Amino acid sequence: MNQKRFASHALRELVSSLKLPLLQAEDASSPSECFDLANSKLWLTELDWSDEAAQLREAAVSNPTAYTVELAYKLLRRLRLVDQQITELDDGLLKCAELQELTLTGNHLTSVPLHYLPPNLKVLELCYNELESTSDLRHCSLELLHLGLAYNKLSALDLQPSNWSSLLSLDLSYNRLVDLPAAIKVIVELEQLRNLSLKGNPLTVSGSVDYIVPFHSKGQHLCATCRGNASPCSAFPIFLLPFLFLLPFLFLLPFLFLL
Repeated sequence: MNQKRFASHALRELVSSLKLPLLQAEDASSPSECFDLANSKLWLTELDWSDEAAQLREAAVSNPTAYTVELAYKLLRRLRLVDQQITELDDGLLKCAELQELTLTGNHLTSVPLHYLPPNLKVLELCYNELESTSDLRHCSLELLHLGLAYNKLSALDLQPSNWSSLLSLDLSYNRLVDLPAAIKVIVELEQLRNLSLKGNPLTVSGSVDYIVPFHSKGQHLCATCRGNASPCSAFPIFLLPFLFLLPFLFLLPFLFLL
């Protein structure tokens, strides 16, 4: 995709669809700056892009001068910019200072500069983009609980575990991860992690383990899915996983004794 489209452009279009005034009534310089219900297309706009959108739309009708565009940004807690042709993030997202969940599924992002993300963000969903590296995510100051990276082009997991101490859920399914020992080295250091998906990656194709339940140093458990749906009957301790790549050599040992 050659033409750039910033996240703030998509956000502005969606918030503008609520037909909120730009200014408070007492600050407006002319009546035209206030909401005009009669001439708007208020009821023709889909509101699935935010759980707060319907409330803001209702407020625009019942009390059109009480809410403004800028206030709407501050009231958003969940935002879904899905299939918006976004190629880059920018500081426009920082207007949503109280945003806790951001979904950017189905766009064309190749990088994720974390300094453009709201400080109170807890959930970041980036599946179905064009990310080839997690280097932008290595040093994270956000206290994220969930990070979704499924259906990208990641070939390695480059995260600094100490900067992701709050992470509870990580979705890495359907990428291009091939280095199992390197991935395990990062995963075992994410001590708060409870849910992990690795299915659809090359590193899970040759392995014999379908499901793994790693044990962290604090004795806490993680449910991790490599293929299919997790099953309690196929739990496997992660401390044995580093030895899996030695399995091919073990099969060769009998032949060595025959030489």
